Amino acid sequence: MPAMPLEASANGGWVTKGRPGVPWKHGFDQFFGYLNQVHAHWYYTPFLYENDKRFPLEGNTDSKRTTYSHDVIAGKALDFIRSHKDGPFFCYMPFTVPHVEWLVPEDSLSQYRGKFPEVSYVDPSKHYADQPELRAAYAGMVTRLDRDIGRVLALLDELGIADNTIVFFASDNGAALPGRNELFFDSTAGFRGNKGNMYEGGLRVPLVVRWPGKVPKGSVSDMHGCLRTSCLPSRRSPGSGLRKTWTDIQCFPPFWARRRSRTNICTGSCPTSTSRAYRMTHAPWLL
Repeated sequence: MPAMPLEASANGGWVTKGRPGVPWKHGFDQFFGYLNQVHAHWYYTPFLYENDKRFPLEGNTDSKRTTYSHDVIAGKALDFIRSHKDGPFFCYMPFTVPHVEWLVPEDSLSQYRGKFPEVSYVDPSKHYADQPELRAAYAGMVTRLDRDIGRVLALLDELGIADNTIVFFASDNGAALPGRNELFFDSTAGFRGNKGNMYEGGLRVPLVVRWPGKVPKGSVSDMHGCLRTSCLPSRRSPGSGLRKTWTDIQCFPPFWARRRSRTNICTGSCPTSTSRAYRMTHAPWLL
């Protein structure tokens, strides 16, 4: 990556509950989305944030559901890419679907209505909206996300910058707690555990990379690593002022280099679980 300044944008959810800091004080030139992870659970919120200013969403006051926040966030991300196509940029898109609350516009819900043996979701505390078609809603949210990732890739092709743009797609954690959707949809692919613990079902997530001409189609890497600690230092340019770590060298080269290598796993734990993950060196990682 060239050692030159780049424009950085974040579009989606910024986790700040109980933590100091906002995106524009952490290297991002632009931000659009949620500034609190609890706020990010509501897709028909009356407002989002554009940097430090509230951005109203039309028709979402008084419990009305008109403007789906994910659609607005995705549109802003596409606008950023269009306006920065002529220079280096970093566009971070932490989309919030699929996640509670289980709501999705009718055009996505109707695609799956009647396709599955249905279950309902009822929150006794009324913190989240009830969803009588839980599985159809979940599938609709995943499909809507897939659609918008496709829009990003199509835009890069349209602008003629696909060959010079590396795209990473991943999840922040394993599937949600039991009793929602992962048992029916096999979201953890048979791994033990789920979101909230350190078993493989709570940690293993897909990492898909597209870089035409550099990453061969259909190629598979056996790289093991800790995504949250490794991606940012490896994606920003060497001249961006970020501190060099072992992740700069070892994390992403296996995707385009011929040599085989493995990265370490960072030691970590989850406050809601007694399990831990330990760093393994030069060996497949085990939990």
